[in-house]
Amino acid sequence: MYQSDSFYLSWQKQENVFFPNVITAFNIFADENYYHYIEDEEHGYYPENTFSFIRCFAGEGEISLHDKVFRLRENECLFLRFHTIKKYTSITKMWGYKWVNFTAKNASSLFETETVYSKCVFDGEEQLFSKFLQTGQSENVNVGYVNTVFNHYLYSVMLQEGFSRSEEKKSVTTIDEICGYIRQKIYSKISIGEISSFFQMSPRRMHQIFTQKLGISPKRYILNKKLEEGYKLLVQTTIPINEISAMLCFSSPYHFSAEFKKTFNGTPTEVRKMENI
Repeated sequence: MYQSDSFYLSWQKQENVFFPNVITAFNIFADENYYHYIEDEEHGYYPENTFSFIRCFAGEGEISLHDKVFRLRENECLFLRFHTIKKYTSITKMWGYKWVNFTAKNASSLFETETVYSKCVFDGEEQLFSKFLQTGQSENVNVGYVNTVFNHYLYSVMLQEGFSRSEEKKSVTTIDEICGYIRQKIYSKISIGEISSFFQMSPRRMHQIFTQKLGISPKRYILNKKLEEGYKLLVQTTIPINEISAMLCFSSPYHFSAEFKKTFNGTPTEVRKMENI
């Protein structure tokens, strides 16, 4: 008996293969007062051919070049030549973004600079980027592996919605798209009717998709994401608890605190104090 599961690719030139060499990486969450000017000295730390990948996951930020300004919103990403960047700043109450500086041959095979790409954050993306950061922060850093992990992350972001899909994959993509839409509207009062209407499906069908794929109802998923966002705001900013409650569209600070305690086993005040010790 013989079994085999394999594939064969004929030899191809590697001239158009994209592969990055990572220099620095950041995962930032900042308030409305945040801004940063890039002086000539900082530019000098990076090679002239350095690219910057900026991925916004919360709020909005503004990146100023020598001759133009880009506004980056939630679920958008942008590639720029690092040496053209002069300043970047938060323009909302908070701005969350990922930033990676790297060099690469054949960069044009994957992206265009100064083009804003709109890509919904997909389930698992945060874990991919966290793995990338942890790999770069390890004591015995393997640079080649760091580059490989970032390459995997970048391709996952850029190609997430680009594959042809079978019917089964369409179902998976549907849940990813719905979850991405919810995360995009996390600072809005979201209703199940609004979401199901947007995706042209019945509330019952949407409920079935969530329970089958995630094991929870869409209402619970929305609440979980709002509470996760509330946790970030509590530990990473000084925004008052009642303002966080209002920003996330809870009916009252009491409602926010009660749901928060059920999920994190502590009130917002207790968690903020504990994290800031």
